[in-house]
Amino acid sequence: HIEAHSFPTRRSSDLEPMCDSEEMEFKLLNTFYTQMNTLILKSDDDGLLGELMDECVIKQGELYQQTQNLSLKTKIEKAWFKILNDEKHWIALDATSMPKLWLAAMCNSGRAKTALAWVLEHLAKEDEYGKSAWLVRQYEVLCYIDEQQAVEFLLKNTHIDQLRQFAVERYSRAGQDELAEKLLLDGMKNAFGNTQRLVWIAQLLTLSKKRKDQQKIAEYAKELALFSDYSHIQSDYFKLWQKQFSAEQWQDEIKYALKQDILIQNETKQAHFLVLTQQLDLLENLLLKSQDNKLQMGFIHYLSAEKQRQVAKSTLLILENKIAKLTTRKYYAYWVKEVNNLLKKFPDLMCEIELMANRVREKYKIKPALIEEMQALFV
Repeated sequence: HIEAHSFPTRRSSDLEPMCDSEEMEFKLLNTFYTQMNTLILKSDDDGLLGELMDECVIKQGELYQQTQNLSLKTKIEKAWFKILNDEKHWIALDATSMPKLWLAAMCNSGRAKTALAWVLEHLAKEDEYGKSAWLVRQYEVLCYIDEQQAVEFLLKNTHIDQLRQFAVERYSRAGQDELAEKLLLDGMKNAFGNTQRLVWIAQLLTLSKKRKDQQKIAEYAKELALFSDYSHIQSDYFKLWQKQFSAEQWQDEIKYALKQDILIQNETKQAHFLVLTQQLDLLENLLLKSQDNKLQMGFIHYLSAEKQRQVAKSTLLILENKIAKLTTRKYYAYWVKEVNNLLKKFPDLMCEIELMANRVREKYKIKPALIEEMQALFV
């Protein structure tokens, strides 16, 4: 069963009530809140005033939690309920801790059905965009009323990411890791996009680390290290992935990874992987085969001096062939800059670059803009 909700811890501030009874403390907080609400509506300033109002609400929650005075508890609940149902109050229903405080107060006081009726009333008024937060609240209250109802409701609405996340956190706190894992796996499988899928995988990794499941740690760390939306390997996840294997096992893991489409189809990611795994012969082969001069220049420094020169010559050929696809002065100027950068890094290629430049001038003499831009070569 879900844990009782905890209220935010007390923070030191200028709002420390100076009174000698809980009743007086509540009156002071409530009066202060009401006055701040009036000011904020008139001034339209939600900065410091908003923070002070939040502080009042939090302190009311602390007071509610610590008092043994049932009459005072009821007064606090009514004050919160008034705020929640009055459109003139500045604190929005969805964006603050107020609804959580009120719902927790009602549910912990044995009046969860009253809280549920309030949630359903507001849910009926919401458009599709605003329903998610209220469905989370409905599930939260159902957890107090009947576990089976809560589970059935959750299974009908697992497409709502906020609800799934809330349930995962609830199961994790309760030590029900298998249920949390089931929800996360389902979320990963049915995620609408890669960003949300990334969140579920990261949480599965956290859960696997908690359970010390070495196989699953390796699996999820690998997925995160090679994640498709990133052009490079995520180094922290890569190290965690590698850590799960012996030296011999890791060599087999490298061979298997290099056969996967996620590396085969992304040369930059593959090059980064080869650097991290110290497969420099394979890196040289990749760079020599590539038609991406930026990739070559980005990873060439990992090779020995002799191998760097071979790759640089390949880069020069790519640049020469690239001219055929360029059509405007802007790109001619950028091409000249790339050639000059190559010469700066490999001055011993001057002879080869001069020969290339002569071939280009002869072949493309009908492009005067190109010929003019080439005057900046070797500068």
